[in-house]
Amino acid sequence: MTRTRRTFTLHVIPHDLGKYNLDVNVAANGTPVTVAHLADQQLERLRRAVATAVTASKHPRTIVSPTRKAPIQLTEDAGVKLTLTALAAAPLSKASRVESIRIGIDSMTSEEALYWYAYCTGPDSRRALRALRTLLG
Repeated sequence: MTRTRRTFTLHVIPHDLGKYNLDVNVAANGTPVTVAHLADQQLERLRRAVATAVTASKHPRTIVSPTRKAPIQLTEDAGVKLTLTALAAAPLSKASRVESIRIGIDSMTSEEALYWYAYCTGPDSRRALRALRTLLG
């Protein structure tokens, strides 16, 4: 059985003076799709997760800046974990719950993260994300 390789990229979208949003895109069969959008407060809460994904992909932390124009290539493992963290933490407002979800997803194995990624981006994603938040929060 062949496994589809996913290519994850992080796009910096500048707006307002020195501020920016981030899009996590994935291309499984050549066509890129935005799977997570980090803006304003959510980006502030997930700054550690972004830094972890960037450094796990062998880039310096400083590569993410408002002046960045080219997309940042992420490894599959780092992209999956960043996407999971962004999706699971999206509706949360408590910083402690967001942090516990980030730590829980960072401690997952690659196979476990891919399982949850497939489940949380599939047709039953709402229930899967709620289950992931309950498990890790």
